[in-house]
Amino acid sequence: MASPADGLTRLHKVAVFLITIGEEKARELLADIDLRTVEQINAAILELGPLRPEVKAAVMIEFSDYFFNDKPLAEKLAEPEAKKSQP
Repeated sequence: MASPADGLTRLHKVAVFLITIGEEKARELLADIDLRTVEQINAAILELGPLRPEVKAAVMIEFSDYFFNDKPLAEKLAEPEAKKSQP
């Protein structure tokens, strides 16, 4: 199953993450990051335009799996195997 975030670059996913957590928390995270990187993230945010809720959710799942489960998003969103019917 394809993820709604499959077409996004890593930079765009960071931008979606920051948008999703909100301006105040994003500002805290970006406080110690160099100006060039912040400018790149701001450009990525402008390129995104309006975000569908499912894109935000897919990116947040990917980040949570990366940090907490050390798993890629594709594994989390894989189609479940069909249950075998018992005779």
